[in-house]
Amino acid sequence: MMHVRTAYVFLPVALACNAQLWMICAEVWGMVRRRAQSTFDKYSVALAATCLSFVVANTVHLLRRVTCYDCFFPYGVPFTFYRDGGYAGGGGLELRGLLADALTVIVCGVLIGGIWQRLAAKRS
Repeated sequence: MMHVRTAYVFLPVALACNAQLWMICAEVWGMVRRRAQSTFDKYSVALAATCLSFVVANTVHLLRRVTCYDCFFPYGVPFTFYRDGGYAGGGGLELRGLLADALTVIVCGVLIGGIWQRLAAKRS
């Protein structure tokens, strides 16, 4: 697997983040205008917001400057999902880190949705 130039990575990620941000804003606006809010709405907004924050964090981490060209350089927040192999090669996709990142996003989204649901129930 070869390393992709940052110019090719930035535009699709920026477009996806912008689209996801607009979807979150539209969903929250719809929730504000309606009186009855379903539990699914809260969890879906929390999961989308968590996904957006993790995508932005990983993109910033991916676009950082390489400090060591001849050693293995990890990419990914909070878990490494890609390792650049340097001059010797041997880098590539880390499936365990990618799976751990996906599970972290899901768990964080569910926790934020649960906290939001509990706070909304206390206000009612």
